[in-house]
Amino acid sequence: MMHSLHRHSTPENLTNDYVVFAIAAQTVNAKGSAPKFAKFFDIVYKYNPVSCGDMRTGNEFAVGAEAIRNGFKDNSIVHAVFTDKETVAQVLKELAEAELGPSIVVSGILDHVDECCNKAGIKRHTIEHSLGIHGKTERLPEKC
Repeated sequence: MMHSLHRHSTPENLTNDYVVFAIAAQTVNAKGSAPKFAKFFDIVYKYNPVSCGDMRTGNEFAVGAEAIRNGFKDNSIVHAVFTDKETVAQVLKELAEAELGPSIVVSGILDHVDECCNKAGIKRHTIEHSLGIHGKTERLPEKC
């Protein structure tokens, strides 16, 4: 999986692609955050993500959910992938109520993510956009 910020496709193809991350700030709230990642995982996993994992341990397909659940470290980055806005809104509502501490990041079409946040009763405060690929693009491999 490429980094979710740099996914490139049509809006139609990205409509059912939402990645929800939990990330601690390494110099602010990472110490002691492993149990918070476990709680994040417990919440997102019960909503049946199509994929989930931890950047340190691996993803569900490679190592299994149990290994992920038991492998969190204070510097983990945990993710879950969902295919519909309604589920994402429910996940965000429960995560907001849990007040875990790590940052929760949602990757998806901005208007759809805003809709999920509104349904969850929370307000988005940051946006990141990929500005595309620039520079010596002729040196890049052919598109697949």
